[in-house]
Amino acid sequence: MELRAAGFMEGLAEFNDINTAAANVVSGEALIVSRNSILIMEGISVVTLLVGIALAFVLSLSIAKPLRQAINNINEGAVQIEAVSGQGVR
Repeated sequence: MELRAAGFMEGLAEFNDINTAAANVVSGEALIVSRNSILIMEGISVVTLLVGIALAFVLSLSIAKPLRQAINNINEGAVQIEAVSGQGVR
C-alpha cells in the first residue's frame, strides 16, 4: 500500500512540475500580448492626438478667415463713408 502511495506522490509531483512549467509559459505569453496591446494603444492615442490638433487648426482657420474678411469689409465701408461725407478720421 505504501508503494502505491509513493508512486501516487511521485506522479503528483511530476504533474505539479508540468503544470507549473505550462503556467509559466502561458504567463510569459500573456505578458508579451499585454505589452504589445499597450504599445498599440499608445500609438493610436498619439495618432488621434495629432489628428485632433490638425483638425482644430483647420477649423480655427476656417472660422478666422471669414471673420477677417468681414472686419476688412467693414473697415473699407467705414473709410468710404468717411470719404463721401467729407469727415476725416479724428
